[in-house]
Amino acid sequence: MREPGKAIASPLTLTMAQMALAWVLLRSEVSSTISGVSRPEQIADDVRAIGVSLPFELLVRVDEALGNVIVKTDEGLRILSPLRLPLNN
Repeated sequence: MREPGKAIASPLTLTMAQMALAWVLLRSEVSSTISGVSRPEQIADDVRAIGVSLPFELLVRVDEALGNVIVKTDEGLRILSPLRLPLNN
């Protein structure tokens, strides 16, 4: 998703990491995120993703780029259509 991700993030003046974190933070099935950083300035950059409002059109483009998502539930693994994933809004 690296190249499609950059193209999706750039109109919002977000880095790809910021867009990815903002997208993950919207997902109700995600209880926490882990950001792999190696420099202190990367932490400051990642924090800017908190509270970012992603337009619906961008969410659609991200989901299309990702394809199907496998979710672990109490009943086991299942494949969900990305557009059906619940949002925390």
